[in-house]
Amino acid sequence: MMMSTRSPHHSRPPRPSQPPVRTIRSSLFALLGGQPDDTPVDRYRQLETIRAHMTDSLGSRVDEYAGLARRIRLAPDIQSLWFLRGELMAMLAAEYGETEAGKKMASLSRLFDGLIPRGLKARPSPLGK
Repeated sequence: MMMSTRSPHHSRPPRPSQPPVRTIRSSLFALLGGQPDDTPVDRYRQLETIRAHMTDSLGSRVDEYAGLARRIRLAPDIQSLWFLRGELMAMLAAEYGETEAGKKMASLSRLFDGLIPRGLKARPSPLGK
């Protein structure tokens, strides 16, 4: 019977390399619908651009809608601003009517493209058919 000449302390074959963090990160962002190559500075600029558009939508009525203005100003991320759109739409509809408010909101909603998970985006209503 032949005995192995390898010692028990012989080096093991190398492990398969771990996937790079960038690949994992890109995969997660792909699942969530975000942009994997955004830097924190890019995300901050996008957040502030959307915040400014939402605040500008309040027009001269900022004082009257101080609570909404404060929530927009203090929203910590893009997703939080996304969820404030309903309240902003209600305010715009009261000010300008449903049609004009819808146009303003469509313009604002385009700023969120690629920044929020796809599942949060509006889907076409079957009622419109």
